[in-house]
Amino acid sequence: MSAQVLLFLLASSLSLIAGQFPDGVWNSKPWPADKLEAEAAAGNIDAMAEWAFCSSEVMLGIAYDSEQIVEYAKRSSTGGSALGTLLLGEFYIRGQAIEEDQAKGSELIIQAAETGHPLARYKWASLMVLSDYVGTIEPDPEAALEIFEEPGCKQLFNYDFIDYLIYSKGARGFQDFEEAYSALIRCFNKTQSIDCASNIIYLNSSYDKPARKYLTDAILNKAAKRVEEGVRLNHPHAKYRWATYKKSGITPHQKFPLLIEAANQKTWLAHYTLNYWVVNQDRMQQCGGEVLIGDGKTRLNTAAAVYEKLPRLGKKSRIGLLYAEKIRDEKQKNGGGHSAEDEAIQIYRQLIRADRSNVGALRDLGNYFCYVASFGEKRDKKYLDRGCEMFVYLSEKDRRTAFFLVATLLNSPHFEPQYAKAYAALDHVWDQKDSFYSPRERRLKRKMMEKITPEQIAEGERLIKDGYPYARKYREAAFKFLQEKGDVPADWIFDDDLDEHRDQMERGDAHLFDPRFNQILLAAITTLPVLETDPTDSSLLFKLTKGEDFTEKELPHLTRLLIAEEERLFAALAELPEEHRAKLTERIENAIAKEDQAILENNPLQARFLWFLYCHDDYRVSSRPIIGSLAEGGLGAMSNLQVGDVIKTVHGVDLESDRSRNLLVRLLELWPQEEKLDLVVLRAKHKHISKSLINYAFRTFPHEISIDFTSQ
Repeated sequence: MSAQVLLFLLASSLSLIAGQFPDGVWNSKPWPADKLEAEAAAGNIDAMAEWAFCSSEVMLGIAYDSEQIVEYAKRSSTGGSALGTLLLGEFYIRGQAIEEDQAKGSELIIQAAETGHPLARYKWASLMVLSDYVGTIEPDPEAALEIFEEPGCKQLFNYDFIDYLIYSKGARGFQDFEEAYSALIRCFNKTQSIDCASNIIYLNSSYDKPARKYLTDAILNKAAKRVEEGVRLNHPHAKYRWATYKKSGITPHQKFPLLIEAANQKTWLAHYTLNYWVVNQDRMQQCGGEVLIGDGKTRLNTAAAVYEKLPRLGKKSRIGLLYAEKIRDEKQKNGGGHSAEDEAIQIYRQLIRADRSNVGALRDLGNYFCYVASFGEKRDKKYLDRGCEMFVYLSEKDRRTAFFLVATLLNSPHFEPQYAKAYAALDHVWDQKDSFYSPRERRLKRKMMEKITPEQIAEGERLIKDGYPYARKYREAAFKFLQEKGDVPADWIFDDDLDEHRDQMERGDAHLFDPRFNQILLAAITTLPVLETDPTDSSLLFKLTKGEDFTEKELPHLTRLLIAEEERLFAALAELPEEHRAKLTERIENAIAKEDQAILENNPLQARFLWFLYCHDDYRVSSRPIIGSLAEGGLGAMSNLQVGDVIKTVHGVDLESDRSRNLLVRLLELWPQEEKLDLVVLRAKHKHISKSLINYAFRTFPHEISIDFTSQ
């Protein structure tokens, strides 16, 4: 009996004798909002825990505040609150406002569940259903079902969401989507839960026809309003869902800041979506034709972030595949020759080192070798051999690679089929009995048997008896071959020997090196200095409304005020006389309304601005504006600006932020006539000459160019 099962039985017993827990939103008995705020601020343990829960779920109109949630969760947990302990555990797992620690987070959730608190037990059971592994919590649908049936869980405000989980995830051994969607809608109508609302608009955006049958316009509109409210209240997952919801009505330039904000709040699906939009041209066109730009380091860092943080997300390897394909295509287009393949291979090797437990990157690298061999510039058989060796190495633990091995041995263009090995490998695939691949296997076998000779069949039978391709000697030989080529890290131990080495470690006989992903270091970027309150803020705005001239020293201050000090901007607006305040406020609102437009003629630079993304080593995402096009004969083009220039600073103010492009547009819309703009741009080594910026991001930006520009 596993430790988790023993713990489950113990916790079940405790739940039967547990005392009453303080009421709250969790059991549909919420505190009055004003009383909750006051009691939490006064240090009431139960109020702090309840406030933290309401903030995390944006209930009672309380905004999402991760810093305050963690502070209240810590204090209430120390004071004995099971709800506080649960929330603290969840934020340790997310790594939000506190250093990520999956093991500690899962232990805290289990600790809270042991008290018998129904919400804690529900969250524990949900992780057993939803996750492969979270910290020390293992997948165990049967134990989860036992918890879901406890009387305490039936008190929960979102009890119907349990049925949604059970039926949509197949916790009872089968899926029933009609039951799942009905339960989801019931839960949302009762609770207005942000999780329910997010799931509803996600299902409407998916290709799931049964879901659309149940999602009426009334339900969708209600859910959309709740998610939009969640965005206003700073909820990270609501931002992600709203940015990716096709019917949200927001423009591409409104979506990107939301996704960047969500990514920086540790919503890893937002990281994935940003990266996917960066590398997928079709998706960029679907976003209204606005190209989302990122450099090569950003793409790799973001891919690594998604791969590391969501190691079992099925889309993770596709990120690496898309990026490698773009690298290859760009290099070949520019005469990169064979080095194109080498650079793409490095991408896969980085992803492989990031997480040994998942075979996706290994399998994709094998597929990539086969692609290069069949369709690459040189069509070299050495790449085909490397792909086959990768499939042999993975043949025992991943069924798809065994199938790919058969397909590669039989169907590679420009190379003779290897019938004997394909015959043996197909026998191994056939034994695994997977209905998804069975039709393909039958077609391959039929095709093979039409051409294979008796001698090749005999050789294939010999290989079957010898265990090809899954026997240790074949897999270990392939493993060593891949290590020699550098495709598998040299410090890895062959899979079959890992358990023995771990035993040796426990005995102190050996040291097993745990390889870590070697992040590419990005150059440090200057951060914006924090300014002290300056009494001239309102006077600068007053001069702006009257069209007066500015001194040389006032322009940097005005720039900071308009693009980097929003709280000070609106505080200064409030100090203006009514007539001037109304006039300038209208101009600011009009400028914001134009953020989504491709403005050429109506700004001093006469340029169209797009997004250039950075993903830093700590996975924080930021952006800068990049010039997408310049009006022919316009003042910007005449001032030595070029398409592809990345705007770094204006009057010494660094533009790096999550809204950089939109803030620059606002600055230019408000900029006083005939005042100069002191720009520093990052410029690529080679001038950009094509009409599209889609592949331009693969250039490096070694030059900083200063440009003095006076609007007229």
